[in-house]
Amino acid sequence: MAPAADAAAAADDLVSGDPLALLSLSRSASSLRLAANGGDAAFADSDLSGAAQTVAARVAAAKEAAFDGGASREAGASAGVGTGGNASAVPSFLTPRLAPRELDALEASRAAVDDITPGSPRGEGSRALLALPAAPNAALALAVLPDATADASALTAVAAAKSRALAAHAVAHASGVKLQEAACAGIAQVLNAMSEHVWVASVQEAGLTALHNLVIKVEGRSPAMAAQGIRACVAAMAAHGSTVAVQEQALLALRALCQLAEPGEVLEEGVEAVVALAEAHINLAPLQELSMRTLMALLGEESIVTRVTDKAVSVGALEAAVDAMRTHAANSAVQEHGLNVLLLLLSDSTAARRAQAIQAGCVPACVTVLRMHVAILPPLPPACRVLRLLCGSDDGAASSAAASGCAEALVDCLRAHRREEVLAEACAAALRTMLGSPAGKARAVNAGALEALCLALFAFPASRPVQAACAGAIKSLAVLAATRARPAAAAAIEGLLIALKAFGAGRAGIGAAAGDLPAVQFASDAAGALANLMIDAPLNQERVASAGGIAVLVECMQCHVSSASVCEATSAALWALATDSDTETLLAIGEAGAADALVCAMRVHVADAEFQCMAGAALRNLAHLPATAGGAASAGAVEALLVSLRLHGDSAVLQEGLFDALTTLCVAGGDMVVAAAAADGALLVTSAAMKTRFPTHPGVLRAAGALEVLLKPHAWHGRGSKLLA
Repeated sequence: MAPAADAAAAADDLVSGDPLALLSLSRSASSLRLAANGGDAAFADSDLSGAAQTVAARVAAAKEAAFDGGASREAGASAGVGTGGNASAVPSFLTPRLAPRELDALEASRAAVDDITPGSPRGEGSRALLALPAAPNAALALAVLPDATADASALTAVAAAKSRALAAHAVAHASGVKLQEAACAGIAQVLNAMSEHVWVASVQEAGLTALHNLVIKVEGRSPAMAAQGIRACVAAMAAHGSTVAVQEQALLALRALCQLAEPGEVLEEGVEAVVALAEAHINLAPLQELSMRTLMALLGEESIVTRVTDKAVSVGALEAAVDAMRTHAANSAVQEHGLNVLLLLLSDSTAARRAQAIQAGCVPACVTVLRMHVAILPPLPPACRVLRLLCGSDDGAASSAAASGCAEALVDCLRAHRREEVLAEACAAALRTMLGSPAGKARAVNAGALEALCLALFAFPASRPVQAACAGAIKSLAVLAATRARPAAAAAIEGLLIALKAFGAGRAGIGAAAGDLPAVQFASDAAGALANLMIDAPLNQERVASAGGIAVLVECMQCHVSSASVCEATSAALWALATDSDTETLLAIGEAGAADALVCAMRVHVADAEFQCMAGAALRNLAHLPATAGGAASAGAVEALLVSLRLHGDSAVLQEGLFDALTTLCVAGGDMVVAAAAADGALLVTSAAMKTRFPTHPGVLRAAGALEVLLKPHAWHGRGSKLLA
């Protein structure tokens, strides 16, 4: 019963205020543990039970006593423990009063003391190092005790290291102690202790905990200190790969150290260690979440450190993030942080990296998030952004996502979070990338995509990003006749015109759109959406005209005359609006100054063949009435068309279209317009097209021949007669 008697005596000493009783009590508890494991065959179970009860009673009594930390400091200083032999190394305020939770740790020693380093590199003498559970107090570090066969000097060194780590940890909790110098000194102590005992798990865990709490006290950057800290974390993670507590504390410390570090090799080492940890502990959701968050800190909020991101991809960070998401599909936190890691790795990435991400399974992982977590907001926007990055540049990935129900999932997200602006913009932008194929468009339309986009348009009228994303998606959807026939088309037209007035046309619109969203891109998408909605849809044409759309489109072209994409989109909208329109609508288009805007844009973008073709089609539809034809001629349409015909002589499609436009203009405008065309050398242009450039093209021969018939009676006018002669 010697171990039981020793334990009881040590507990009594603890109650009386003797700090060294910690050593005796834990040594006795260790002996009790050995006996419980069969180390003493003569030790009866009843005796063991009684001894345990005695120790428990003494510890409970000790909890009632006030234990002064001053005595502990004196004892620690006299023994040199926790100070490396220097009593002044640990300031007096670092060892606070022993708290009840720390006495709980003593009580735990009655039941179990863990073997922390079998075969320690400290020497043959440290064969069975025993330690109490770590607690945030320097005094408890003295409880690292040997058994009967351990090397006392080696264990004393471990105790000292753990004491220094825990004492430094107290800096983070000491009242009023937030000095930069104190924190840096504490970090140095922790790193020294960790480096001396890399293979001691309790020292590493305590040191990493202290390191995390100290680093957050440091202001500004300290690359040298950060490099030492990150390498210490990496060493601890490598030495104790199966110890979850060490891995967890290392991740927390790494995240804190990133705020002190500069981009470089040390961050690459941290990234590699975190990826290895994530792969090794794939089934532990808390570690996966923490690993993803730590990777985000190492990569940076903005993925501008190409060297670090390249390293992350090369060691398998993409695959690790996808594996974590796939394994813990029901854990929304793992999904959110895994997606954010993917975003950092894929932003401004190369086609090869995006292909690698697609191969790793990023697209189905994102679709799963949208389907499983539709009611949980945080993971949804990053999932949409990853889909946009990957599917926007890969038609195969977009088709695969659409086939797996991505469009329906995006529509469900829009409906479920109608008041979330960030999600509305992300969903609409991702939805646009799903609409590359007719099948994808049809699925989205059937799922109610147009209606959901209209809701977003009206829910966020002042949000430029939302308006632009919705306009782009509607533009893609409206290619289908089924979209144009839906009742929601009326709401889409109204919302797009309101947005164009606010952000895409007029001085107020340009000023409002000069911030985070380019006004040019928005105006192009919105005008293009209106154009597509009006194709072969007389009812939608009427809706645009009655809502004041003519003036908005003309003003939009005038405001963005320097942008070929906006001019082409607005020309397409005016062309669609003037197709098969009644006299009143054509006159309204002419009175709004459409011809002047078209001619001006043709002169600015004279080298853009696609725009020239679209503008010519709009002028042709507009010139069906004598009044509108005369207005177009007065604006210089004849000259602009002939210049384009001469410049783009290699395009049969453009030649045919512009000859048709010029013929319509001459027929409706009468002799004055024909004479003006002849005077500008139109006969030479028709002759060159028919005889030299496209002598066998039926479309060009038809269009140019019709114009030639009109021009020949006026061949004596102007430059034409002289050149022909």
